[in-house]
Amino acid sequence: MNKTFIIAKKELYRFFTDRRLLFSTVLLPGLMVYIIYTFMGSAFSSMFGQGAEAPRVLSVNTPASITAIAAEPQYGFGIIDIDSEEDGKNEIINKTADILMVFPADFDEAVAAYENASGGLAPDVAVYYEGSDTAATAVYSSIIGMLEEYEGRIANKFDVNRDNAEADLSGGGGNVGAQMMSSLLPLLLIIFLFTACMSVVPDSFAGEKERGTIATLLITPVKRSGLVMGKIIALGIIALCSGISSFVGTFLSLPNLMNVGGEEASLELTAYSVEDYLFLLLIIISTLLMLVSLLSIVSAYAKTVKEATTLATPLMIVIMLVGVTAMFGGGGAQTDFWYYLIPAYNSVQSMVGIFGGEFNLVNTIIAVCSNVVYTGLFLVIITKMYNSERIIFAR
Repeated sequence: MNKTFIIAKKELYRFFTDRRLLFSTVLLPGLMVYIIYTFMGSAFSSMFGQGAEAPRVLSVNTPASITAIAAEPQYGFGIIDIDSEEDGKNEIINKTADILMVFPADFDEAVAAYENASGGLAPDVAVYYEGSDTAATAVYSSIIGMLEEYEGRIANKFDVNRDNAEADLSGGGGNVGAQMMSSLLPLLLIIFLFTACMSVVPDSFAGEKERGTIATLLITPVKRSGLVMGKIIALGIIALCSGISSFVGTFLSLPNLMNVGGEEASLELTAYSVEDYLFLLLIIISTLLMLVSLLSIVSAYAKTVKEATTLATPLMIVIMLVGVTAMFGGGGAQTDFWYYLIPAYNSVQSMVGIFGGEFNLVNTIIAVCSNVVYTGLFLVIITKMYNSERIIFAR
């Protein structure tokens, strides 16, 4: 093991003393993730906030208290009173209105009479919107914020959407912002991870052949398996640094990415928890280890760095296609566990679930464990290849 760590130390020294390689592999991925995601946030903010027309907010049984708070400067909503809830829903579905609020009759009186200590149900306000309409989604978030702020003022004497299971009248469209995030972020992350691996793995294996230093390594008193493990340990550490960089870039850019339409109209995409971030990091690390070991097989077979890069191009295309599947999932992440046994696809689906607010602990653990198993399998294959003189000294 000591000799194995010497090999790993050699690889790490070569990497960390090359400033250009260090920048392109460790610093650049996180920087690019941050820049691209922040730019996407600005683009989405413009898209959600575009249009000079004031939102059309309908209301049934509008109480005087809500009319007053809606007119306050921080909200500025003009409420249109209607008599029929059904007519209001039709307008929402036809996109001739943005929001429909339905209040109980004599709402203000019911709120004043309600006692929190009574244990009874508080008056409930139903709010409807069309989830496939980005502008309506932004207005909905702002209306919900307004009602919750007023609810806090009066000591939580009413509820919002307590009995309303179908606030979104788009037919299951869900949160548009979350759908955008879960479609785009996994694709970009998986491409960045593969690119980071491509920048270091071919030079470590095929580069040794091309420079002729592989023979020097092989005559050292180190077993072939120890030589492979030393390289993989070093590449794993480098990939880990790259993965942490991508994770930090994602973490820092999420506030900008989710600030759609300004602070007052920002979308409540998801409330990402510590558990979400932890498993996102585990997915990134396990994916990187799997990609490193997979690319090591290709690089160990190739004669030169250029050939290794060429042979890895089909893999990059496959990885990109797998990432694109996140954009066509429709209903979010896959729920069947066997999807999380498929390399690369399992990582993408896990990211879709995390970013889309559909985190599934069991499936994510299966994905992480599967990536670790594939990594071990690929390591066995690389060791077998290094025991073959025909492959190692191919010219």
